[in-house]
Amino acid sequence: MKYFEKLRLLIGFTPNEGKIVFFLIGAFLVGGTLNLLGVSTEQPPQFDYSSIDSEFKSKANLLNASNDNGDSVHNETGNNSTHQSVKNLNDTIPVNINTATKEELMKLPGVGEAVAERIIMYREERGVFKSAKELLKVKGIGEKKFEALKPMIKIEK
Repeated sequence: MKYFEKLRLLIGFTPNEGKIVFFLIGAFLVGGTLNLLGVSTEQPPQFDYSSIDSEFKSKANLLNASNDNGDSVHNETGNNSTHQSVKNLNDTIPVNINTATKEELMKLPGVGEAVAERIIMYREERGVFKSAKELLKVKGIGEKKFEALKPMIKIEK
């Protein structure tokens, strides 16, 4: 303790100021050590997109099957679905992205509320889509999603 007392007197701190300064130095050293060791109590958020992915796959399979065979289709499990489910899917597809409402856009697999709103905002800011490729400029639509959506959209003014 003599060493700390001499240091405190050398710097000119009162006893209480010295205690506070040494406490702060100790706290910074402990925090820095924990940071260097990578110790953290905060867990990164975990996102589960499996339900959305499975819905996208099933709708894409229905669409692909209906394009190949208009009567009955096979879903992911290989069971026959009725023609009615294909008819309901085809009632919404293809979607004209130049005139579609948010609700119509959200019926497309993989397009949620946020992406639908971004498509509409893009359309309002820059005018109608001149080609389907312009969808790639909308945040949230990458190459994979665009390739899956391409057969389900149309461009009409």
